[in-house]
Amino acid sequence: FALLVAIVKGPSFYSPTRQTKRALARRDLVLQLMVSDNVIDSQEYEYFINKPMVLKKAKSRGRALYPAYSQLVSRELEQIGLSDHETEQGIMVFTGLDPLLQSNYDKLFGASIKKLEKKYTLKNVNGAAVSIDLDTASISAIVGDKKPNSFGFNRALDANRNIGSLAKPIVYLTALEQPNYHFATLLSNQAITMKNNKGNQWQPQNYDKTTTDNVWLYDGLVNSINLPTIHLGMELGLKTVVNKFKSMGVQQNIPNYPSVLLGAIPMSPLNVAKMYQPIANFGQKLNVMAITQVLDMDGLELWKKPELNKEVSNYASAYVLNHGLNKVTREGTAKRLGMYFPKVQYAGKRAPPMT
Repeated sequence: FALLVAIVKGPSFYSPTRQTKRALARRDLVLQLMVSDNVIDSQEYEYFINKPMVLKKAKSRGRALYPAYSQLVSRELEQIGLSDHETEQGIMVFTGLDPLLQSNYDKLFGASIKKLEKKYTLKNVNGAAVSIDLDTASISAIVGDKKPNSFGFNRALDANRNIGSLAKPIVYLTALEQPNYHFATLLSNQAITMKNNKGNQWQPQNYDKTTTDNVWLYDGLVNSINLPTIHLGMELGLKTVVNKFKSMGVQQNIPNYPSVLLGAIPMSPLNVAKMYQPIANFGQKLNVMAITQVLDMDGLELWKKPELNKEVSNYASAYVLNHGLNKVTREGTAKRLGMYFPKVQYAGKRAPPMT
């Protein structure tokens, strides 16, 4: 009992397993206070003060209940400079974790991967998922591997892959912010060949290898057609589109290459989710983090998530884009989602199958 009271002030600082001498000295201090306050008598004090501190370590089933989420929290503590403070004195960390959502992810994600492997005769398929609360921009759940208790490579944080067609909504948002572009704007759907400064040619194609004279901007977005997106991006100017990516929260260097318009940008699932957050919030960019607040063991605030509410797109343009992304789930490349859940209104984007 005295040991339990002793470590309350700082479970990490007075850890019986890692700071044995410090914990023992603290325990003895508690015993002295107990005899001084007549909680125990002198004989009991002599007995307990000379009693060695024996610890029974229970077998642990895992280092953390939600390892992928815990890994993100650890990284954020390092970023805000409190990881050393945690080790020395102990802190209380509050996050936006939604335990029910996280548990459902852990339960269902791996099963979904198995179904895909079986259906398409695939092996070693893996993936990741990230959920962000719309109102607070707190990260509510993360899956970093198809095995929920995996402590290995966290795909949600570290799997940087070209994002493909997930980049296209940013191109279309850039256009919709300008007065001369709307859903009925005609975009060229003809073949295009471009050369870089080394003379190498780039000839993008539509997924179905077909071309037409023109398509509506609406169709280019909803059906994720490559050539109209390329023509649109070149009309807008690569620099203009790249600046829009940066304003949406993409921090990495993005080269002014036309292939960027089709998603030749390696990003992690977490960073893609951060990029999409202002779209879901109709142009308002919030501070996306897992940690919301950090207190010391006395309840004093050490850190609080900085408030950020920055308009990176006007409401009308973001609203129109969201309408188009809703149609993606109704009649476009992600219509299967709408078929499974016809009563739910989604806004989504799906990359065409890889060849």
